[in-house]
Amino acid sequence: MKGFVPSLIGFSSRLILPFFLTRAVLATENSPNIVFILADDLGYGDVSIYNPESKIRTPHLDRLAGQGMRFTDAHAPSSVCTPTRYSILTGRLAWRSPLKSGVLPPWGAPLIDAKRLTVSAFLKQNGYRTAAIGKWHLGWTWPTRDGQPPASGADRLSNVDFTKPVTGGPTDRGFDYYFGVDVPNYPPYVYIENDRTVGIPAEASGPAYNRPGPALPGWDWTNVLPEITRRGVTYIEEAGKKSGPYFLYVPLTSPHYPVVPTPEFRGKSGAGDYGDFVLQTDDAVGRILDAIDRSGQAENTLVIFTSDNGPEVTGEVKPGVYDRVKQYGHSSSGGLRGAKRDLWEGGHRVPFIARWPRRIKPALTSETTISHVDFFATAAAILGKPLDPEAAPDSFNILPALIGEPSGQVRPATIHHGQNGNLAIRQGDWVFINAPSGDGNREPSWRKEEWKIQPHDEQAELFNLKDDPRQTRNLYSGNRDKALELKSLLDRFISTGRSTPGPDLANDPASKDRSPSRSNATASGPWKSGDVLDAANAPKISGRGFTFNARITAEKNEGVIAAQGGARHGYALYLQDGKLVFALRTDAKLTTASAPAPPLHEATDIEATLENSGKLTLKIQGETAATGQAPAVIAQHPGDPLSIGSDARSPVGPYPSPNPFQGKIEQARIHLQNPE
Repeated sequence: MKGFVPSLIGFSSRLILPFFLTRAVLATENSPNIVFILADDLGYGDVSIYNPESKIRTPHLDRLAGQGMRFTDAHAPSSVCTPTRYSILTGRLAWRSPLKSGVLPPWGAPLIDAKRLTVSAFLKQNGYRTAAIGKWHLGWTWPTRDGQPPASGADRLSNVDFTKPVTGGPTDRGFDYYFGVDVPNYPPYVYIENDRTVGIPAEASGPAYNRPGPALPGWDWTNVLPEITRRGVTYIEEAGKKSGPYFLYVPLTSPHYPVVPTPEFRGKSGAGDYGDFVLQTDDAVGRILDAIDRSGQAENTLVIFTSDNGPEVTGEVKPGVYDRVKQYGHSSSGGLRGAKRDLWEGGHRVPFIARWPRRIKPALTSETTISHVDFFATAAAILGKPLDPEAAPDSFNILPALIGEPSGQVRPATIHHGQNGNLAIRQGDWVFINAPSGDGNREPSWRKEEWKIQPHDEQAELFNLKDDPRQTRNLYSGNRDKALELKSLLDRFISTGRSTPGPDLANDPASKDRSPSRSNATASGPWKSGDVLDAANAPKISGRGFTFNARITAEKNEGVIAAQGGARHGYALYLQDGKLVFALRTDAKLTTASAPAPPLHEATDIEATLENSGKLTLKIQGETAATGQAPAVIAQHPGDPLSIGSDARSPVGPYPSPNPFQGKIEQARIHLQNPE
């Protein structure tokens, strides 16, 4: 969406009023309540009104669509979580922030700069009461006893001081009230209310979804969605008794994993646990709608429902999006190519429904292209408040489309962002992907065969969605002029720091927390902890075997020693669960060789070799410790940088990025074999 997200920049020039004016004076009786409900990993095809062939029925969302406007061409600004949430609340595309790819890791620092106006702060300045109830995933500053930023792992139980306030969260970014969790599958496993944890984590959870950490005694993921729903309903009931409008942001935790439907929904969808969790998500929306209706304020309450990105593809949701097609005949992407993390349509085209009886007629449908980043400018337009030139630089006012007024397209173009940091741009029917592939996952071969997706070896992708809505034919080679036109437009939007009219702005440099600083390291090495080589400067490992060796000293047997690539092509050497692991991705297939890691308190030589035959060998102190057999060498040179001491971009292995190494790395080199 777009236009509801403000920024703290330029507050004084935008709103100069006597200090004694209260919120009630600022807001008028015509100012609507705003309730923004954000599902997590819900696909375009998971809502039955969007997908006639859906195996999952969503009566409450269908009811919402029947009472308002349904957009068929709405897009999350990113195909992953954190960037979309950043864009909703700032009106700025998240790749302009320090987070260029991926999502914030556990214990991540606040992503929204304290000086940047958020939509919540903007509405608060204009007389609204503001609250967020649900998943945050935009970072916090956790107080620690040793003064060092928290790291992953159960040992944080003894270091994080849970008796002190947690800062940099929602109540420091424009919300009067907050209740929720950071991320349901991230530690710490505890609710947060305003700036305090609700209770003190007193135990270290087991390997919960591969992320052990501090947990509240008796913590149960099954209770999280019901508690968020209950709190949201209570807030609406109490807010309805007070004067003045409110803004309630409800980022649900479902159907994101852990997929934990409560007993009343289990087995009800006919599409497995995931389908049952979608049913429960629909029920949560229904309860919120009922609370609004009971409050007597439904007539002048704008309700927006959407999702943060496309459906999850991995088997962690038991099963993933492609498995559901095979097992249940249900397409979570609604027949679109791709899923969460992908730059294809299935990664970011999402349901988007708005109800506002005072302004929106029932049962309307719009084909206008919109983006969540437009929420900021639209909120400002609803209030009739101009935005400062620096605020919400990527947010367009979609109010005319929202209320059904004929307006044509309101965006000159729409930019999409993938898990690996690659970008795409859409203008009219044309989509240009500035990378060899829009794949951020591992698209199965049967899907390619079933849809007759034409293979290619081009450096970019170009699709015409009118003629080829499934994006099966790359038109790049035959339409270079169109590709160049779109690439030039994308480059301009990148360089000017904005996509709306206005003065040029600066994009933020990459976060040191997410991407180790570039160094003077050369392609030949040796490298040390923190060195990063861009893909163009890293050793060319495609089509041949290679050997990586290094000398390491570890404070803890945890973290990435070296990595390049992602979920499709690449390799990584890392420590996890007491083992040293050499992982290889070839056409998305993961092959590993692992061995118990010895104590690494003293310098230890390690060596990982990929033979031209695909054989993996892992050596510790010169002795073979493990072997494996991959189907082939890496066919395509990874687009991600080579990172020493972390995985700075999309992860190669089953670990959260960046997963920094807890020790020292030196004398790291790669020796290439001659290709056969």
